[in-house]
Parts: sequence; structure tokens; C-alpha cells
Amino acid sequence: MRADDNANEFVVRDGLRRAEARALAVKWEARGHKQMDWVRRA
Repeated sequence: MRADDNANEFVVRDGLRRAEARALAVKWEARGHKQMDWVRRA
């Protein structure tokens, strides 16, 4: 999941295992964007 500056939530990718999803969230957060990324069960 990702939240934009207006607190809208978006699914970045689905169908991943938890470890894969967490790795993707960490990768996105490392890019230094203002948006918040997190993993949530669908």
C-alpha cells in the first residue's frame, strides 16, 4: 500500500508473499519519497 500527500491509499502490488511485499515496501521507502509505504493483508 501507499499513501499520497492527501491521505489517499493505493495498492502498489498484490498477490505477493509477505516477505516479497515487505522487501518491495522497503525498496520504495529507500527512494526517499514523501509517501508512506506499508504492507497490509488483502
